[in-house]
This record gives sequence, structure tokens and C-alpha cells, in this order.
Amino acid sequence: MIQILDVKDLKSAKTDTLFSRHQYTKVLFEITERLRNILIEAKCNTEFYVFPKSVEEINIVESDDLKWAQTKAGYAEAAPADITFVTPLSNDLLLVIDTNTKKFDYGTEEENAAMRAEAEADLFDFIKSIRIDFSPEIQAQIDEARATESV
Repeated sequence: MIQILDVKDLKSAKTDTLFSRHQYTKVLFEITERLRNILIEAKCNTEFYVFPKSVEEINIVESDDLKWAQTKAGYAEAAPADITFVTPLSNDLLLVIDTNTKKFDYGTEEENAAMRAEAEADLFDFIKSIRIDFSPEIQAQIDEARATESV
């Protein structure tokens, strides 16, 4: 699933500039916490929960000009948890890509694990191949945010 998510109500630190890496990783963590709470309310078996325990467990995937926050989250009883990627598009919008490699039932468990690993590697290659042409105004905000983060 690919969506553009308006997150102005989720964002902890209101700003008129582009999300900092800390902000959009925190938003991704907040999204996973909302899903966890839905599963808790539904009394789902916690043995199958796959969630980051903190913002620090959110990964950053860098590809040329884009930086993606990435994590696995969901309920993994019948299939692997979703792999979610987010990157900022503006000060209020995130591009969210939710993916799932599903369950492979071919051959042995080792062969299935190898197929899932290959599918995940292909998925990360795909994410790294995405290019977005931003407006000059948004690109200026991106450049400013990156200069601030590297200080």
C-alpha cells in the first residue's frame, strides 16, 4: 500500500519546515503504537506482536537524496509483519509505503526463509530506487533540514 499521509495531528513538534529525521521516525513509531493499541483492545495474542520498542529501533534507509524511516510492525501469526517505510514530502505530509513479503510455502523452512530474505532484499532495492522531484521551495527546506541535522 502506498499513501500520502497528512500527519499534522500526529506530529509532536509543530513546525513550518520539513520534518527532521527525529520527527518522522517518531511519527512512524506513533503509527506503530496506534496499531499495537488496536491489537491490545482486540485481545490478540501478544506472542505474535512485532513492534519496535522505542524510536531508537526505527531504522534509517538512505538512498541518494531520500532518507526513509523503516520498521517491521504488526501481527505475525499467519504471515510476517508489515515492513513500513516513510519519508517526508513537506512539513505536514509523509509518503508511507506498507509492504509485506507474505508467507512462502515452498520446500523446507530454510528454503522459505531464504525466499523471504531475497524478497526483502529486492524490496529494499526497490525503495532505494525511488526518486522524487520536489518543488524548489520544498527542496530548499530539505537542504536546510539536512544541514541542521549534520551539525
